[in-house]
Amino acid sequence: MVILIILAIAGFFVVVIALALSIMSVQSRAKVKAKKILAEGKVNDIGEFKRISDVLARMPNDLEAADLWKRLQEIKLTKV
Repeated sequence: MVILIILAIAGFFVVVIALALSIMSVQSRAKVKAKKILAEGKVNDIGEFKRISDVLARMPNDLEAADLWKRLQEIKLTKV
């Protein structure tokens, strides 16, 4: 019985770690794509632009993400 509880707890932590890594990957990709949009100076896909903006907006303690989000909004106002 104790072994089953230990395995359940270990399984829970594996799931939590996998979820955290997945979130970090999505955030990292959003930053890379945002930088690409800023370098090009234009929005090619408004749907992707909105998804990237949403991901960046949900990273409140990340100063780089906040800066990228702000700069994307400026492009959105002028280029979309």
